[in-house]
Amino acid sequence: MKKVLVGLVTVVATFFLTACGSNKDSLEGEYHLYWVASNTGEEHLDGESAGIMTIENSMMKGADNNSDDFIVDEEKSVFISESGREYPYTYKDGVLVFDGDQYYKIGTKAYQEKKKEIENQKKD
Repeated sequence: MKKVLVGLVTVVATFFLTACGSNKDSLEGEYHLYWVASNTGEEHLDGESAGIMTIENSMMKGADNNSDDFIVDEEKSVFISESGREYPYTYKDGVLVFDGDQYYKIGTKAYQEKKKEIENQKKD
């Protein structure tokens, strides 16, 4: 009976620890570029003018309408171009920053807040 109980506790603990460990905010998804028009100062967060950037299966595609694909190295926090050049990035709470640009992950709280902020500024 004790062996069954110990086995059951071990299985439950394993599932619990696995669930807690998988809460890492994933880079995978679609992103919109945040940018400010130099001639008007108007802020934008859309996929029309700059295209949608996608990260899937450790590959990043579509940044700045760039035709190059990048390998995503999450361990080193870099994107690696086809030529081997590394671009460091930071990612926190749905906001990805690399090469001087900010990308907002579609559907995240950060994306919704930034979109609302821009819409409110346009109303003023």
